[in-house]
Amino acid sequence: MKGKELTKTCKYCNNTYIGSIEELREIFVKQPNCEHGLQAMCKRCRNEKYKTDKYIKGVGARATVEDLIDLLNSEGYPTKLVELKSFLEDNYLECDLSKEEWIKWISNDFYNHIYIKDILEGKFKKCKKCNKWFPYSLYYDLKQTYKDSVYIYKYSYCKACKNSTNYNKPDKQYLYNKKYRESNREKLRQYEYLYRQNHKEQIKRNNFRHELKKYLKKNSYSFNDKQIELLTEFKFNECIKSKRLLIAKYEESLCLKKI
Repeated sequence: MKGKELTKTCKYCNNTYIGSIEELREIFVKQPNCEHGLQAMCKRCRNEKYKTDKYIKGVGARATVEDLIDLLNSEGYPTKLVELKSFLEDNYLECDLSKEEWIKWISNDFYNHIYIKDILEGKFKKCKKCNKWFPYSLYYDLKQTYKDSVYIYKYSYCKACKNSTNYNKPDKQYLYNKKYRESNREKLRQYEYLYRQNHKEQIKRNNFRHELKKYLKKNSYSFNDKQIELLTEFKFNECIKSKRLLIAKYEESLCLKKI
């Protein structure tokens, strides 16, 4: 039975291809976490770009770790080891080494790159603007003070999206403009009150996530954002009041480990 027909356009040559997912995989470069698991670059354009960068610019004959990281910074990162291995295999380009030799040559530097180490250690999150997964190293730190304690978080936007945000939009002034906030305190106070009234459940969940992270850190647990989300869902769906009981129940199934 023939698969459902899909449409995908290469952002480099602007050619649009129509076919089943199997047919498109023969045309486009595979990439987990992208639409249909494919990059927005066809293999022909990838090879042309490779030849331009490598041979005409004289960079060298082999794709390097920097090339792969640049590609991941643009398309988003796979979040599993098996997907990273598949990424390496799918991005081999013909050079003076065979695929097996090239993978062996590049693997050590690739897996020891700070961004890849973050991914392997579970230190990654999805950017709320571009909806792509990136390691913590590609997010700015955000410091917040609460009851004489300083907490460090990661921005919701990755660095690229944060740097491209227009902070002068009239409808976003209340978020970015200090003078605007100071001169419209009453208006903002009313807005915040209405927001809290209309988002009680969301605020309750956010507060629990914050307290759960503090509890896990205090008890020397290693965790990632996916585990926090799952524990939050279990807590509210099953009405488990104690964090200790919640973790005891799901510690093994979620692979929560103490450092």
